[in-house]
Amino acid sequence: MKDSVLSSNALVEDKRMDHGPAECFLDTVEACALDAWPHLNEHFPFIHCVESLVYHKNYTQWETCFEKLNLKKELVTDCVGSDRGKELELRHSAETPPHKFVPWVVVDGLPLYKDYRNFVSYICKAYKGTAPIPGCTSSNSLSFTSEFSTISPDITSFDEQINLAASA
Repeated sequence: MKDSVLSSNALVEDKRMDHGPAECFLDTVEACALDAWPHLNEHFPFIHCVESLVYHKNYTQWETCFEKLNLKKELVTDCVGSDRGKELELRHSAETPPHKFVPWVVVDGLPLYKDYRNFVSYICKAYKGTAPIPGCTSSNSLSFTSEFSTISPDITSFDEQINLAASA
């Protein structure tokens, strides 16, 4: 399986930002976090914290995640405004596959489309290793619940998700 790639809709060079300047900026923040902490168990808690804030429309509170997780903020904040941050954002943007809606989940090179909620079962099926993975059973049939389970699986666009969240 391929390593995780931060999805980036923003094209830094021409300043196109599909979902506004906050998305563009936070894409760079998360790209710098991936660079600063390359292991999943290091960067995932930070990215989850940032994305949880975004979900609750607290776009400017991302720096609180450093204190919450006891992380050195300089590793990311020094990167964000630097040439390195721009380079990382451009790289992630170039690696983001064309997509029709969000979330656009790809496992082993194949998009999951509306079945994205079952991504864990796809990961289990794609896994080729011999060590057992927590959460994967021998039949690879899983039940996955999400904190966002109130969002309809039939939603097919980012705009629809935003409208639903705004009306909640």
